[in-house]
Amino acid sequence: MVGRTVAIVLWTTGSLWGGYRIWQDLIPGGQQLVSDLEHRQTGDNSGAWTGLIGRADAFSRGASMVLRGNTGPLDSTAFSPNGKLALAGSDDQTARLWDTATGKAAATLGEHTGAVAAVAFSPDGRRVLTGSDDQTAQLWDVANGKLLTAFDGHRDRITAVAFSPDGKEVLTGSADDTARLWEAATGVVAASFAGDTGPITTVAFSPDGTHVLTGSEDATARLWDAATGERLVTLAGHTGAVTSVAFSPAGSRAVTGSVHHTARVWAATWAGHAPEDSDAAAPHHSQPEDQHASRR
Repeated sequence: MVGRTVAIVLWTTGSLWGGYRIWQDLIPGGQQLVSDLEHRQTGDNSGAWTGLIGRADAFSRGASMVLRGNTGPLDSTAFSPNGKLALAGSDDQTARLWDTATGKAAATLGEHTGAVAAVAFSPDGRRVLTGSDDQTAQLWDVANGKLLTAFDGHRDRITAVAFSPDGKEVLTGSADDTARLWEAATGVVAASFAGDTGPITTVAFSPDGTHVLTGSEDATARLWDAATGERLVTLAGHTGAVTSVAFSPAGSRAVTGSVHHTARVWAATWAGHAPEDSDAAAPHHSQPEDQHASRR
């Protein structure tokens, strides 16, 4: 049971909420799972928003652990690299760290003034990054729950966050149609990636940290040079918002996922190559760009 992701849709009655989708992400080693949200509905239409941890072979018997404490829907989750902590961002304007062995809250990260829509652990697991509807991202110390750095400069909500492979830089994507690269220690902007014509929905670093990939509601993904800030290629072909992007472990390919039920795998040479389509649609070619992002 390695490399599998499980999605569960729950439906409720007696509520304005018609249903919720719970996405389960594999913990390192494939032993436990964490969900984005679970709403326990009560007879009076009130309820508590909780996180959920359970073993993949125990779904039919229910969760082995429920993480309670949030007062709003959970928007984003992540596991620490060693799997000992789970991180959840919530509409209640906090992110919470949980001990996955005991289910106890390890820290509440509460400096945001808007919903926490995106979270990530640093590669060494010692820091976490949160992105919020308040247009800021924040870097936190896992050991003591203290705020280390605030990243302020976007003009709309932050929708996606990521650490560089060496942990020295952080990447944010925003509904202001841009992504930004920041020095983690200082909060200084290292690069601004502009050129999308819709909100950025997802971001990723290549495994070697040399490239950045962004996905947008404008139905494209864009490849950027992380060192120079140059926009290299637009990966065009989806017919709806691109909501997920990732590099292969070797960095030789990239995959993009869209709201229009398709995923596309792109060749490492990028320009001039057609994607391998999951839906066998007619191939579309990526288009090289001659525009550049600003490098500061």
